[in-house]
Amino acid sequence: MTIPHQLTRQAVAQASVEAFRPYEDFLKSCEPYVSIYLNNQWLNLRKADEELQWGQGCYYDTTVARNHDYWKRY
Repeated sequence: MTIPHQLTRQAVAQASVEAFRPYEDFLKSCEPYVSIYLNNQWLNLRKADEELQWGQGCYYDTTVARNHDYWKRY
């Protein structure tokens, strides 16, 4: 069975030139990360190769599940 022309790499590339891309502006805005950091500059991001460590002031170190009713059971 041959691939329909509309699904070939060339046809997809040609159709993608002026295609509508939902949420493209939002994705390029780097949100919500920019505003989270701008409004909470005390949060430190960890480097990709670092292990997670509690008590270091990183973004994931802001609370625990037991402080939220909807997370308590996890």
